[in-house]
Amino acid sequence: RSYWKQIRLAKSNENKLYTINNKSSAKEITEEFKEHFKKLLNTPRTEAMNNTLSNQHLQHVLGELNNFQKIDFYVTAADVQTAIKGLNKNKAYDPFELKAEHFITCMSDQMALYLANRINNIMQSENLPQSLAVSLIIPIIKSHRKSLHDPNNYRGISLIPILTKIVEKIIINKCPQLQDHKNAP
Repeated sequence: RSYWKQIRLAKSNENKLYTINNKSSAKEITEEFKEHFKKLLNTPRTEAMNNTLSNQHLQHVLGELNNFQKIDFYVTAADVQTAIKGLNKNKAYDPFELKAEHFITCMSDQMALYLANRINNIMQSENLPQSLAVSLIIPIIKSHRKSLHDPNNYRGISLIPILTKIVEKIIINKCPQLQDHKNAP
């Protein structure tokens, strides 16, 4: 809340905004956060985890998935409905200002069939549309006891499109070994 309050203040009066790494304009601070989270995103995973074992396990799982035939990955309307029922409610809007509730409450057999056809087209083309590959990173303050001027005191949450979440749930339901990978060494 504090972050958004400061952004609202920035729109009304430039002088009231926090400084982050000696940057004080909304544009400079936005760019600073963008660079900060970009650096975090491209930093290797945690030292406590054995990345070599994890990567080897993932390569093994992906190797098994290469044996999957495209026909084995046909998405039905029932698959779409199951994925939509599994969406979490009361979450933030996605980058396109949609919520899971939009899909949950408006789901019909026709809509599920339409989405299944679109997902099958994506899978057959092996090309995810750019609009489904976007995310919106929101900085959240870790602690009000630490400096609000330090970008390291913020963690980013990534808001992805609801349609991407639906596709992800379908893939996990059809390939449960991918879900098991996150629990691997």
